[in-house]
Amino acid sequence: MTSSNSPPSLADLRREIDGIDDALHDLLMRRAALVDAIAAAKRGEPSLAGPGLRPGREAAILRRLLARHQGRFPRKALVRIWRELVNAMTNLQGPYAVAVHIPDGNPDLWDLARDHFGTVVAVREYDSPGAIIRAVVEQPGTVGVLRFPAEGEAEPWWPALLVTDPKAPRLVARLPVARQGEPDVDAVVIARSPLDPSGHDVSLFALETNGPVSRASLLERLAAAGFGAAILATQPGTTPDSGRCHLIQVDGFHDATAIASLRAAGGDAVVAGVWLGGYAVPIVF
Repeated sequence: MTSSNSPPSLADLRREIDGIDDALHDLLMRRAALVDAIAAAKRGEPSLAGPGLRPGREAAILRRLLARHQGRFPRKALVRIWRELVNAMTNLQGPYAVAVHIPDGNPDLWDLARDHFGTVVAVREYDSPGAIIRAVVEQPGTVGVLRFPAEGEAEPWWPALLVTDPKAPRLVARLPVARQGEPDVDAVVIARSPLDPSGHDVSLFALETNGPVSRASLLERLAAAGFGAAILATQPGTTPDSGRCHLIQVDGFHDATAIASLRAAGGDAVVAGVWLGGYAVPIVF
């Protein structure tokens, strides 16, 4: 006869695990059943056309889950599970594809894209960053993954986004969105989807300045106007009136309406500006 105080048997524990697995599966199926209703609601909103990506909301969910997480289950595995879950549900709303450039056969961007977008989303290789940008423009339902801009690049891709067309691709996410220390590769996602705030974001702008103003002076002017900013990269100007074009990261969630304030903050040193998008600040865990 087994005492009521005896520890549960291995069979009992396995039955409990099976029950938990069934409950998890039930919740997954229930969550998937909501997708059709979400897709129908979005069809009535023209501003929500395109891939059903909501990178800001996705980052906010991960931030919340990591903050409440307890126990021995690895946080890295938690992130991976939720990335798979979110992308599978997004793909059910409407299939989309990811365009990736693989320079010199190096698969690091491909691996990062696959880790972020999961196993059910199509990932396609393109031969150049320019080809990726064209694919995002010309192919509905395509988003692009590009290496994070860096100072001193011989052929930077980001100047190709210096257009004011509201349908132009914009930066919407930084990868990996959740990271342990410094990642092996740093990338961004470009898309034609609307941006959504995560609650802890940065925004990117290109500001064209005339010749005499220095980078330090430009940042001082922006700081004096209340903009916390950093210059990520600088290239020659694109207009006869500009000496240099700066890729600038500004703290907070901003849209194209902030251009007027940034130009006013820069004074006569700033001759043009373009909003390039933004993304959730990566979560470090």
